[in-house]
Amino acid sequence: MEAQKFAIYNSSSEKMHELNGKSIDLAVMDPPFNIGLAYEGQVDETSHLNYLSSMNKVIKETQRVLKPIGLALILLPVKIKKQGRVHEYPEEYDRLCDNAGLILVDSFSFKVYEEDFSCVPLNELENATTPENSHTQEMVGMVFGQMHQKLTKFPTGRKYYYTQKEGHPCPFPSELVKDILDTYFVPGNRVLEQFSGTAGLGKEVLHRGGEYRGYESNPIYFEIAKEKLERAGRTK
Repeated sequence: MEAQKFAIYNSSSEKMHELNGKSIDLAVMDPPFNIGLAYEGQVDETSHLNYLSSMNKVIKETQRVLKPIGLALILLPVKIKKQGRVHEYPEEYDRLCDNAGLILVDSFSFKVYEEDFSCVPLNELENATTPENSHTQEMVGMVFGQMHQKLTKFPTGRKYYYTQKEGHPCPFPSELVKDILDTYFVPGNRVLEQFSGTAGLGKEVLHRGGEYRGYESNPIYFEIAKEKLERAGRTK
């Protein structure tokens, strides 16, 4: 029986009951930053402790569904500023992953540019004039797994420009999707995206001969993503 090419669920990735253990080759996690961005009626803002608790659940579920040689890529700002406090997400996520049994296999740096004022250079983040809820242009890609392995290196010196599309304030730029899949994906891989958004990554996974599983709690983005994946599945 042919495997299902894609599935997307309108629910939280804190509990991924639909996925079997050890079934995912590559997980790509672009988590919310918890700095008050609005996503079609949903606002990305809670206490820092609640945020870390939620991400801890997602990471534990990711570890459960990841194959023994599978990879989990997490994309994070170097720092965020929230209510006057600065948080270093790479360090915090490293601890969450370590507690879940995932080890850091590799990492890389890149820069992002966005249309709003919440994305600022690292050397400006702690300035008094910087918006209370903001994150650095400087980003880190952290690659986790359950064992050490030699990986293809992500391209160096990359810069990506995020623009609002399909109602989403910051969907993946197509260049970033290409670089991620060129580096970590091979045809036939099953890819998980814990925060699908409008599923630009999923569309490209299908075009490249892979399988896609996604979670998106926002009903508007879910419907856009579902339709996009259905079209991509028909044209593959």
